[in-house]
Amino acid sequence: SDPEFYTDHAFHTLVPLGVAVWFWVASARVRLGVLDAVVWLAYPLGYGGYVLLRGAVTAEYPYFFLDVGRFGYGAVLLNLGGFAALFFVLGLVVVWLSRRRA
Repeated sequence: SDPEFYTDHAFHTLVPLGVAVWFWVASARVRLGVLDAVVWLAYPLGYGGYVLLRGAVTAEYPYFFLDVGRFGYGAVLLNLGGFAALFFVLGLVVVWLSRRRA
């Protein structure tokens, strides 16, 4: 049994599910807007910038698809753009859910 597997699984599966349940059950009933979803993009874009800067210094990347040495900046920026788009769409789902609950 690989401890990294369980940590990775908990971080990437259980935590997001827990946040979704918390949002639905315990969060304040507020009406969010599209601007909120835009503001939330600061996290993945900031993280992407940090990863690229840190990787330029250390040549280490937290995920294989962000490895500039392996794929080049074009592909990695495309990957980051795809994740930002997915993050934005998920943010719009949260906005939609907030409007259904408010």
